[in-house]
Amino acid sequence: MLDTNTTFNQDMFRLEIIGESFTTSTLSEIPDKINSFTQYWFGRFFSNITHVLLDFSKSEIQDFENRNRVQLNRILTDPLFTFGDNLYPIPPGMMNSYEITIDKLILILKEIGVDKINDDLIKVLNIKHHLFPYSRTEFDRHSSEIGSLFSKIAILNTSARTSLVDKKSIISSKNKLLELTTTNFLRIFKIEKSIKNIEKNFDIDKISEENKKEIKERLLSISYRLSIFAIVVEHLQDIEHNFVECLKQLKAISKRV
Repeated sequence: MLDTNTTFNQDMFRLEIIGESFTTSTLSEIPDKINSFTQYWFGRFFSNITHVLLDFSKSEIQDFENRNRVQLNRILTDPLFTFGDNLYPIPPGMMNSYEITIDKLILILKEIGVDKINDDLIKVLNIKHHLFPYSRTEFDRHSSEIGSLFSKIAILNTSARTSLVDKKSIISSKNKLLELTTTNFLRIFKIEKSIKNIEKNFDIDKISEENKKEIKERLLSISYRLSIFAIVVEHLQDIEHNFVECLKQLKAISKRV
């Protein structure tokens, strides 16, 4: 459980509600809840991405790089081009730099075993196969860590949306963000297919009484990991969009020098 004395944060609140919903569900309810939650999340993801792209297989930053490769290369590699003291867009509520925030999200994704989620979804109902270990305690810790990266107060304060950036940080952030988005956005399609298969193949009457508790724990573990993954991806979309706006601003400056 999250500490009730912790300063209110939208992410922590959302994840706490999600965590409680899964934890208090019966075994028969969990597959449907997983499907309902992920379908809602997929809908938000696709709605956000269609604002900037027609091809879901690309990320926004990859699309921008493909369209502006020559100018972007000049901005990031020409030692004579400096960013100056201009203010650049950052996501509402982001407490730290792009680089610090991205590095923390990379660590969280690693700690939830994001690269194993789809394989674990495929074998979650087969107790002969071991899953990546993940508990409610880890879920609460990651909820708190994500919450600490994005301030609810700052999100409401629209004046806190710009920051100074430096070239070294932008170069590092661009490369990490490009890898993060292209890898994890494509991962969503595989996850969606696997979740539909769970719902299709789930039959509580075929699960022995001795295995029901273990199956429930396995489904809960997957649910917690999917919840953290969904929130991180939402933030990645927001970070990526603002980062591209930052690159557009740098591109505009480059035309004047």
